[in-house]
Amino acid sequence: MAITNTNEGLKRVVGVPGLALAIINGVIGASIFALPAIVGIAMGAFGIFSYIFCSIMLA
Repeated sequence: MAITNTNEGLKRVVGVPGLALAIINGVIGASIFALPAIVGIAMGAFGIFSYIFCSIMLA
């Protein structure tokens, strides 16, 4: 009894939409972690007030 390899699994393909979403994910993910650190270093304990101010200005 021989085992046949039918190769009916999932395709290992990343299309243009998948690549675009991966790039967008990287940009958003980097800003979520990097931006608060930069603001924290620059403004210290008053960093939270800058976020509150920007939220009010955008509302």
